[in-house]
Amino acid sequence: MKSGRKLTIHYVTHHLAHAASALFGAPFEEAALLTVDGYGERASTHIAVGRGLEIETLHTIEFPHSVGSLYAAFTEYLGFKANSDEGKVMGLGAYGQPRYADAVREMIWPTDDGYRMDLGYFAYFHESPRRVSDRLIARLGPPRVPRVSPRPAPLRLAASLQLVTERSCCTWWR
Repeated sequence: MKSGRKLTIHYVTHHLAHAASALFGAPFEEAALLTVDGYGERASTHIAVGRGLEIETLHTIEFPHSVGSLYAAFTEYLGFKANSDEGKVMGLGAYGQPRYADAVREMIWPTDDGYRMDLGYFAYFHESPRRVSDRLIARLGPPRVPRVSPRPAPLRLAASLQLVTERSCCTWWR
């Protein structure tokens, strides 16, 4: 269809799009914005402040240090589909006790400017058939078989993952 109008296309980064959708639909003139994802472009975590229709980026954390990719790795490890079933892992966490929190803390921890990961536990940033490394398997045991009912260990691991990632992402950002 010809309308005679020229279109203008504006490029918006992945995390800025997430932040804008939260801010512009909210009833606030000013808001703190935190997006945590696998990655978009290079950023995996984006911290910003929104004022009216303006968003000012304050800090980013770049891939491969990525809570979203960490969650995808554990999702696969627990026998679910990575980049699809992370919500199931979060939900399972509500039914378990975080008995593996110390082990997960070895993999991700808060820093003065965000969080860091021990990438030796993961293979998601290499060409690899799986997202976790042999080191993670040595620490936590073999991956769970897909489509098997949750046992106490996966529930505990999901609870541990949720607890540690929440603390890693939120304790330093005040």
